[in-house]
Amino acid sequence: MGHMHRCITSIAVLCLAAACLQAQGVFDDPGGNYTVVVPAPFVKSAKPRPQGCVALFEAPARPGEIIPMLLSVQPMHGVIGREIPADADLRSLMDGMRSQVPPGAKVDLPQVSMHRWNGFDIVVVETRASGPSGSVVVFLAHIPLRKEALQLSLLAPGGARDRAAMYLDQAIKGVRGETNWTAVTANGPADPLARKQYLALSEKQYLIVLLAVMVVVFLGIMVGLWLLSRVSPKGVVLALAVVTWLVGRWLGQHNVRELQGLSGAVTMAGFGGILLGIADLFRKREPKAPDGTAPPPLPPQAQHGPTSPREAENDRQ
Repeated sequence: MGHMHRCITSIAVLCLAAACLQAQGVFDDPGGNYTVVVPAPFVKSAKPRPQGCVALFEAPARPGEIIPMLLSVQPMHGVIGREIPADADLRSLMDGMRSQVPPGAKVDLPQVSMHRWNGFDIVVVETRASGPSGSVVVFLAHIPLRKEALQLSLLAPGGARDRAAMYLDQAIKGVRGETNWTAVTANGPADPLARKQYLALSEKQYLIVLLAVMVVVFLGIMVGLWLLSRVSPKGVVLALAVVTWLVGRWLGQHNVRELQGLSGAVTMAGFGGILLGIADLFRKREPKAPDGTAPPPLPPQAQHGPTSPREAENDRQ
C-alpha cells in the first residue's frame, strides 16, 4: 500500500510539472542569439503573426475583457544604444498607432519608463488607445542583444494595464542572450525620471569617450603612415593603407556600435593613407649611397667651381 501511494504521488508530481511546462511558453531563436521564456499565462497563439513577428503568445481574456493579451517577439535587424526616445520619436510612434486603429479612436501620447534586464536599464514605451468599445494598452520593450536587438510587444485590455505591466516585466527578465552594452549604467537612481536623466547623461559621456577614441585611432594611423613614408621605399605606405582600408570595411560588418565607430575611423584613415601613398609615389627623394652612407664629398674643384687655364696647368704639374 505504501509503495502504491508513493507511485501515485510521483505520478501526480510529474503531471503537475508537465502542466507547468506546457503553460510556460518558450521561444528559441533559430540563430542561437536569444531565448525568450514568457510568463505562465501565455501560450503559443494560433492567430496570424504580424509582419516581422517571429513568435506570438496569447493569454486568454478574463470575464469583462474585450480582447486577450498578446505578446509578440520581433527582431529589430540591428543593435541599439542607450538613447532615450525624444518627444519627436514618441509623437511619430503615436501617429503610427493612429493609422492602425479605427477612425475616431483616441491615442494617448506614449510614456517612457525604465525596466531592469540583466543589470541594465532598458526603455519601455507605453501608450493607450481608446474607442467606443473600450480601450487597449500597448507596451514596447527593446532588449539590447549583441547580434540583433529584440522588441517585445504586449497588447492588453485597458483595464488590465497593471497586470499586463507585471507580465511584461516577467517576459523581459525571461529573455536570455548576450548584450552589446557595457556595464556603464548598471547602477543609478531608483526614481524613473532621475534614472532617465542619469542614463541620458551616461550615454552622452559614453559617446564623447567613444568619439575621442575614434579621433585618437584616426590620428594615430595617419601619423604612423606619414612617418613611415619618410623612411620606407615607395609603395609600402600605399600597400599598408589599402590593408588598413580593408580592415575598416571588415569591422563595419559587425552590428556593434563600438565596432561601427572604430570601422569609420579606420576606413577614413585608410583612405587618407591611400592618398598619402599615391603622393609618395611621385615624390622625389635625396639619393643615397648603396651602403646607406652619405655620398662622398665633392672634390675642391667641384666645390669652388671652374678654374682658370693657368690654375689647371699648375694642378697638372
